[in-house]
Amino acid sequence: MSTIHDDLCRALLTVSAHELFAAYNVPSADAEPVPADATGLCGVLGFTGGTLSGSVVITATDAALVASNPLGDGPSRDWIAELTNQVVGRFKNALLRRGVDVGMSVPVVLRAVRLVPVPNRSIQPVSIEVGGGLFCLWLDLEYAATFVLGEAVTMEAAGSEGDTFLF
Repeated sequence: MSTIHDDLCRALLTVSAHELFAAYNVPSADAEPVPADATGLCGVLGFTGGTLSGSVVITATDAALVASNPLGDGPSRDWIAELTNQVVGRFKNALLRRGVDVGMSVPVVLRAVRLVPVPNRSIQPVSIEVGGGLFCLWLDLEYAATFVLGEAVTMEAAGSEGDTFLF
């Protein structure tokens, strides 16, 4: 598949992350990639649909987790899982507005050193500075031959990201 789709999907993921931090009133900015040997918590979440499947890996330094956590408890496995879920949820909504529907798995959390996505070692992370720390996001995609990423459309939603619904 064209790298144009890779680049556009990566941009959608980056915007999703920045919007999430803005929703928590936490400033974020694009940054240089974290050193390969940095240690941090990782959230991994897969998704699949009729024409697109893939995974997102998010790593975070302790400083970034503390700065972004509204409870202020410090770094937490639960918090990186929740951030991973929310970022990929926003990414999923961005894809849906472009005509691509995917379902998400649940996030898995691990601690990693020297993270290199396999089998595609050419994937470079998106790095975002948050509170003196870093979040890095890897996006690995597989496309069906019929994949089409349309123009963004406005969709009437039952709610917005961050809304709570009680049944």
